[in-house]
Amino acid sequence: MTSTSPRTRHAANATHDRSNVSQLCLTAIAANEHLNTFTNLPVQLYTALYVAPFSHSLNSLFLTEVLEDYILYMELLEVLSIFNEDIININSISKSPFHSPSYMLTSKKRNKALPLEFYGDGMKKALYLMSSLVKAKNGILLIDEVETGLHTKVLTNIFNWIFKVALKLNVQLFITTHSVETLTEFIECAQEFPDKMRIITLYRQDCETIARILNAREADKAKQIGLELR
Repeated sequence: MTSTSPRTRHAANATHDRSNVSQLCLTAIAANEHLNTFTNLPVQLYTALYVAPFSHSLNSLFLTEVLEDYILYMELLEVLSIFNEDIININSISKSPFHSPSYMLTSKKRNKALPLEFYGDGMKKALYLMSSLVKAKNGILLIDEVETGLHTKVLTNIFNWIFKVALKLNVQLFITTHSVETLTEFIECAQEFPDKMRIITLYRQDCETIARILNAREADKAKQIGLELR
């Protein structure tokens, strides 16, 4: 997990396309010292997805896999209940194979389903994070400014859910934030998985970029004595 300072935030995302979601192929090249040439080495390729701060506002979701998996679907409804406890169903409507599907949500208090666009940014962000996690299965997911669109009071539930699903789907997460509140919630939630989380703070010292890396327990102790972790 990554937390960066305002002065060094570019280090976390400078090499990633600023589009909605970018799929990256990771390759490796090694030098052959004897021949003084470069040789391509076979490596395993991973899918890497980048979630920009306002990706959720572009109405581009990958919910097909979620809606087809009963367990993930029930977890999705549980997450949606954080924002609206009356939501009981979500389904997709595809107008044509050439267009992204639209999503309709059914509520206990309404006689007919309403489009996702009717609901607030928080719910859209949660859906986008869920769909991106599933799309990045066995790969890498980079989430920039994770708190964008989310109210502070829902961060605990969101982080608990993100961590659980990421572990289940074998997704390596890289998350950035400038928010003290977000970092505090992250550290508290990470105590359940202390050996799987790292809080990385980048800062400048003597014209060099230094990375301070703490596990969840170390970060919690550092926070308690007032150490700046952003």
